Amino acid sequence: MASKRPRPAEPDRAAGERPTVTLNGGEPCPAGQVNLWRAGKLCDATVHADGRAFQVHRAVLAGASEFMTALFTSGMRDSDEPTISEVAGDVFSALLEWIYCGECRVEVALLGGMLDASSRLQLPSLQNATVEALVQGIGTSNAAQYWECGDAHNIPRLVEAAKAAALQSFGEFSTGVAFDALPVGRVCELLKSDDLMADSEEVVFRAAARWAAANSSASEEEVEAVYSLVKYSLLPAAFLSSVVEQDPPLATHPRGGWIVARSLKAHIDQAPSPRDPGLPTGWWAEERTASSGRVYKVYYGPNGEYAESGRISRNGSVILMQQDALKPASKGRPQR
Repeated sequence: MASKRPRPAEPDRAAGERPTVTLNGGEPCPAGQVNLWRAGKLCDATVHADGRAFQVHRAVLAGASEFMTALFTSGMRDSDEPTISEVAGDVFSALLEWIYCGECRVEVALLGGMLDASSRLQLPSLQNATVEALVQGIGTSNAAQYWECGDAHNIPRLVEAAKAAALQSFGEFSTGVAFDALPVGRVCELLKSDDLMADSEEVVFRAAARWAAANSSASEEEVEAVYSLVKYSLLPAAFLSSVVEQDPPLATHPRGGWIVARSLKAHIDQAPSPRDPGLPTGWWAEERTASSGRVYKVYYGPNGEYAESGRISRNGSVILMQQDALKPASKGRPQR
């Protein structure tokens, strides 16, 4: 039977009561069997979980779960009273409700535990229902947690939903402590996405800088990978000089200047202008328009050097000049 959409948490719950969600879509036992279980009658096994004892019918649990079948038929001394380790009592109680009744009501806070338990006990229908409930409840506050959960259980739908939530509200998500703790691979997945929604590229740079500052043990390669995904060509000149150039992790990185220069080149919308005659090897030019309407060229060197309007010597030395305020190229991140 296909999983039904889980019912949302009750909006009119009593003050202080924890939010819950109903998971449904399972195959219920006959009403008489359910009544026997609730009354503790004809139960022929006891399952222990989290210090609690649960009276069950072996045939019912074995019929629903291959894991329980193997447990009851193992021939071990405790096969009639097995212990399910690392499963919370409340989670196992809800899991039994699902097996007997085809649905269960569980606290939202226990959904992660339900996903773990349904995966471990090989209950695919419960796992699917739990995933749907998790997806419906994803927001910026739990996107990182659910992304981790989806990866751990190899559930692409949960991973993609969590990632989409983080991208949709990236400005808010990137200022939370969960963002600081993201593995470098996930940070890079977010920063390179064209679906990233931010008011400006300044938000993206500040996120990269925040992550680098919070992960001082990250390797130089990891820090470079994160900073390189910022579209520096979308940053105003004043921001480049007052924030980017002064950013501690970037300023102290041995390739900091090159990271910015290389990324500027990579993110130019149009193909780079042909190399001006006489430029040293490795240099390239970009044409810009100042707020005054003046059109001029900016030159970038292979080691992070920078110059304007041809102010570059034959030996590659650079003369930095005061820049006019630049017109923003666009709002947000243009499509690659």
